[in-house]
Amino acid sequence: MDIAEKTLKGFAWIGLAKIIQQSITWVITITLARILLPSDYGLMAMANLTVYFMNFFNELSIGAAIVQGKELNDSYLKNAFTFVFFMSICMYFLLYFSSPFIGSFFNQAGLADILKLLGFNFVICAFWLIPHSMITRRLEFDKIAKTDFVANIIMGITSLTLAFSGFGVWSLVYGFLLRNITFTVMLTYFYPWKPRFGFSMDNMSHLLRFGLPVTGSKILSYISYYSDNFIVGKFLGDKLLGYYYMAFHLATMPVDKLSLIIYHIFPCFCKITG
Repeated sequence: MDIAEKTLKGFAWIGLAKIIQQSITWVITITLARILLPSDYGLMAMANLTVYFMNFFNELSIGAAIVQGKELNDSYLKNAFTFVFFMSICMYFLLYFSSPFIGSFFNQAGLADILKLLGFNFVICAFWLIPHSMITRRLEFDKIAKTDFVANIIMGITSLTLAFSGFGVWSLVYGFLLRNITFTVMLTYFYPWKPRFGFSMDNMSHLLRFGLPVTGSKILSYISYYSDNFIVGKFLGDKLLGYYYMAFHLATMPVDKLSLIIYHIFPCFCKITG
């Protein structure tokens, strides 16, 4: 199967999965919005602002460097895993000990406990990085589509079940964690790479030469895209941020899902130019 055929087949898989997933998650999202309080969504938005930003430094776009790399062997993969694993441990402890100060900044004491638990996502990321990057590099988009579909449906069902049980904001937190664990397990099943440690300065410098500029671009995009949430959360509080976050999320959801499909053209270009 040539690159064009694999690309079209991959887009078909991703597009179909997104349409079905969107239909289900739309119902779940609206139902959750009827059960949870606006302040619950506001707290989760504050936590996501912090975790999402710190995750840039956790991975430093090593995954993108693996996808586009022309020469790649097991030594590169071991180096990438070693670097991201130890970075994830550092970022977790940084978030853990800084969480009270972040909660104080947003005037939300309960935010600290949420951040401490969500910090485990940094460690989880280290274990799905290699399988996800290699599956993407191989243009096996059907596996990405299946994984993303199952993980997001599980997140929605978990959050909905816990919300009905009165867990409040924690229904969103646990759902998000279970989503990432499911994502990791399924990717490891599709690409059973065993985590191994190794380090070479030459290999890491090669990966970081591509990863650091990409990370810089992502940070600028983050500031442009999420600065409004930061301002609303800081000066207007969790309740109004919850209203703002949900309204913005529902309005931009179709475009965001479509852009994720278009995003997968990147590894196709890498194959063509490689």
